[in-house]
Amino acid sequence: MKYDSSKPVGQRVVLFRLNGKPIDDTTVYHIATNSFLADGGDGFVAFTEGQARNTSGGYYVSNAVVDYFKAGQKITDEQLNGQRVVDMKK
Repeated sequence: MKYDSSKPVGQRVVLFRLNGKPIDDTTVYHIATNSFLADGGDGFVAFTEGQARNTSGGYYVSNAVVDYFKAGQKITDEQLNGQRVVDMKK
């Protein structure tokens, strides 16, 4: 993701890709996050508008991370391409 912190809230994201491809506005994406962000924490209200929200707390993000690594998965520098978020403000 690339963003410009000098732009107004709601207009800061400059580029967002998933697996190297631009996101498609017509595609439904499933995400996992913590309850703080899911409930609009830090002014991030996008997740509060999501459809079919599962807030049961049955499977925590921390458990998902542990399960990912227990399954033998790993995260490499190549996957991250050196960075995940870039502020484009100059």
